[in-house]
Amino acid sequence: VGLREDMRRGRPGFDYGLREMMSGIPAMTGPDAPVVRALDAAIAEVLGRSGQHVVSPGTYDQKHIARLGNLHDCVAYGPGILDLAHQPEEYIVIDDMVQSAEVMLRAAVTLLTGNVEEADPEADGVPLPEGAAGIRGTQRSGPQGSNALGT
Repeated sequence: VGLREDMRRGRPGFDYGLREMMSGIPAMTGPDAPVVRALDAAIAEVLGRSGQHVVSPGTYDQKHIARLGNLHDCVAYGPGILDLAHQPEEYIVIDDMVQSAEVMLRAAVTLLTGNVEEADPEADGVPLPEGAAGIRGTQRSGPQGSNALGT
């Protein structure tokens, strides 16, 4: 604003206005929501550690899904290093991508089979239904497995 004010003072007839183009109310999914518990259990099983619940430094469509779709229990989850997201040196390790897909598969099975109440991050994991093949067998090599709970 200071630069524009300087220009207005130094250039007769120059004017400007500010208007809001788009805004959204921030959204956050609680740690006890079924989708969070299912992801936590799957992260514990696949990655062998607890998930990290973080508030995103960026923005996601979550607030629009909550406002327009009335779906309030949603999170962002995926591979990669959050601090590198959308930066020039961003990368994702292939093994991390495969493990992330395994986590999402197991969380989806938990949610779709109604075993959310039983999803316990401290348990031995979420068994896949008979015939559902996992995609395990890779080594974890990056600090991912974060659930971005809100923006």
